Amino acid sequence: MDKATNGLLGGNMSVVHLENGDYLIEGTCVVTDEYFEVQVPRTIQDYIDQKDPSKMIQDYLPNESAETREFLISGISPMGWKQMFGDDD
Repeated sequence: MDKATNGLLGGNMSVVHLENGDYLIEGTCVVTDEYFEVQVPRTIQDYIDQKDPSKMIQDYLPNESAETREFLISGISPMGWKQMFGDDD
């Protein structure tokens, strides 16, 4: 499986290690071109360093929202997703 060209593994985001051990992931949405950031626990480092392609991001961040995980995977923010696919309502 190839790594994503966008998102955390694709390199269009920056990672800031916070004093409490969490990480602040920030970048620009690939759809809206607007700044977006998420704060995630230190287990994100395990995802970044993963060697097992059978593991998914939700294995490392089970308590994070689907929107947060999507941004980390694809670089698409919740507003970008809404712009592309509309509301669920």
